[in-house]
Amino acid sequence: MCASVTAGSSWLARRRSRAIAIILLGVVVAVAYLGNNATLGSGDTRPARHLPVSILIDGDFYLDEFSSEYEVTGRHAVRLVRGHLVSSYPVGAPILALPFYVPPLLLGLQRDRPTLETLEKISATGIVMLSATFVLLFLLRLTTPGASLVITAVYALGTSSFSVSSQALWQHGPGQLAVAASLYCLVRGSETRYWLALAGFPMAFAALCRPTNVLLVAPLALYVLVRHPRWFPGLVACGLPVGFFILWYNLSYLGTAFYSQFEPGRDELWRTPFWEGLAGLLISPGRGLFVYSPILLLSILGFARSWRARTGDNIGFALLRYSSVGVLCVVLAHSRWWSWWGGLCYGPRLLADTLPVFCLALYPVAAWVLDCRGRCLLAAGLVVWSCAAHFSGAYWDDGRWTGYDLPGGLWSWRDNPLTNPGRVLLGHALIGLRNLPTSETHPEDLACSYIDEETARVVRGRTRAGIQVAVTAVNTGTAVWIAWPKHARSSVGLHWELRPVGLASAIARQGRVVLRHDVFPGEAHRFSIPVSLPRKAGEYELRVDLESNDGPRFSDIGSPPKVIPVSVTRPGRGRGAPPHRLP
Repeated sequence: MCASVTAGSSWLARRRSRAIAIILLGVVVAVAYLGNNATLGSGDTRPARHLPVSILIDGDFYLDEFSSEYEVTGRHAVRLVRGHLVSSYPVGAPILALPFYVPPLLLGLQRDRPTLETLEKISATGIVMLSATFVLLFLLRLTTPGASLVITAVYALGTSSFSVSSQALWQHGPGQLAVAASLYCLVRGSETRYWLALAGFPMAFAALCRPTNVLLVAPLALYVLVRHPRWFPGLVACGLPVGFFILWYNLSYLGTAFYSQFEPGRDELWRTPFWEGLAGLLISPGRGLFVYSPILLLSILGFARSWRARTGDNIGFALLRYSSVGVLCVVLAHSRWWSWWGGLCYGPRLLADTLPVFCLALYPVAAWVLDCRGRCLLAAGLVVWSCAAHFSGAYWDDGRWTGYDLPGGLWSWRDNPLTNPGRVLLGHALIGLRNLPTSETHPEDLACSYIDEETARVVRGRTRAGIQVAVTAVNTGTAVWIAWPKHARSSVGLHWELRPVGLASAIARQGRVVLRHDVFPGEAHRFSIPVSLPRKAGEYELRVDLESNDGPRFSDIGSPPKVIPVSVTRPGRGRGAPPHRLP
């Protein structure tokens, strides 16, 4: 990969103006990625943050020294195997992050949480920027420099590369890098054949980063087998080192050679109705790819054009035919996945690995767009929307919305991550113009009541079931409930506790659900509470109480809490017995 970048850079330097434009684009992207000064990850990315330290300092892939980090949250991200903690997720991301961790560790920086969060963010940013470099390099061999720069800018700033992959060590950033490097090798292979064999390494690494990427790169391997069969053994040989590493890691740390993160054999994990998942992935306001990156609608035209045209020696069209099959397989697979929305995240995270292919599909329509002023204006509007949507995800979104009523809330066109920032800004403007009391200025004026129409549904995860309880609270006071920022002292949220009946001091489960927008006096807000049920059967009470963050609970200033009885039964008691009963 480094050799590819070096060769490409020397070639680009022949054109001074082009090199300056590329450098400016790189600076803009780097500032955009790092400018929010935050690491936007989750429990899923925590092992990738810690593993580079374990690899460099301890020489292994164990997470034992970070066990305290997973005691309360993030327990799903690790497994206990042979008395050691290991990551539940693939280790491609932490391996690629190693170069970014080496200098700080050699300088003796402390391995505390803030330092490791910063290193995680810098690593993620560097990996995604390198993937954008490969996107630019293969586009320059297929289309004009101007079109290549614009499409690369779209890839870097108008997709989940900006809002997700560059913000933390998700699996997707390294996956995007591997896919982009594979495409570069294949495009380069049209002139220098041995690059076709070298493509085997990034293809195999894409699978190491994220198992579903097998669906994405397998058609690319088929491309080599069909069009250049002489070089297919070389491609396989270049991929073997990664394959051997996967087998060694699985046997040494997971106890089985064929460990799979996604457990494809479990039918309950593929229970989403196909059309529901497909529509959600592509057009839902909460996760839709074409809602958050509508510029990629033009990629559909690029795919169609590659299938209509006679490919001949057109390497770009030939690659698009095969890679479009891979994209289709990934979309279809995630459409059936039980958590097709990708859990707690922003935008269409699960499709991020396909972005290099989607951007490859933009180059066939570049000339068609430029031929018409109207199409140019439309494309410009789609680019602005895409960049603004992902800028909002990186700079504004604080995760408050993602836990709301999944997956039903993903279809709300009035309450979603794209509309709520404007709604909050408008609310703050009204508060300032009317000089209204708020939970910050007048906490003594806070009051609420609860509408007695709560609903619940079973939410089954990998290991146990839970319930999703909906509670509607009405602002009966005179102060506005402030929603943003969620960590401010004045922000209002809903605190819940699940307690065994008769044991008032014992708390089986507890949590907090934040507001998604400001609530004015007289308005109602519907909270969706995800409750993980305890293993012990019995009678419980779900106690619901609004509170001002780090301030008073509403029950302490005159508004009684809401108490909901919950009965937890043993999973195996009776055929089809529900794990809970909620009146």
